[in-house]
Amino acid sequence: GGRRNLGHHRGNPYRPLSPATVGASMPPGGSLGGSARHQPVHPEALPSSARVTLLVCGHAISASLLLVVNKWALQAFPFVWVLTTLQFLPAAVLVWLAGVMGAIEVDRLEWKKL
Repeated sequence: GGRRNLGHHRGNPYRPLSPATVGASMPPGGSLGGSARHQPVHPEALPSSARVTLLVCGHAISASLLLVVNKWALQAFPFVWVLTTLQFLPAAVLVWLAGVMGAIEVDRLEWKKL
């Protein structure tokens, strides 16, 4: 089969594909579930490819290191849920503090969604 062009439409990489362009990938009824119209994204609003590459590589390295460290930690401390809680709590506290200080926007915790 041929290759499908998934990201570009008539030379403009910042404009989302229209339903007519997507064609067979659309679900029955022709809607992806959203009612909002796609708006063009200004090029300066997009991250550079170098930044995206750096973020992807950083995430891959972080995930790999976490896997290795967790294997080592579970050999020394075989209580999985305690270890998970000890890792999660500092992350949750740091996100909460960053939200309180106004550095990031944090959604409210909703118990019914837990």
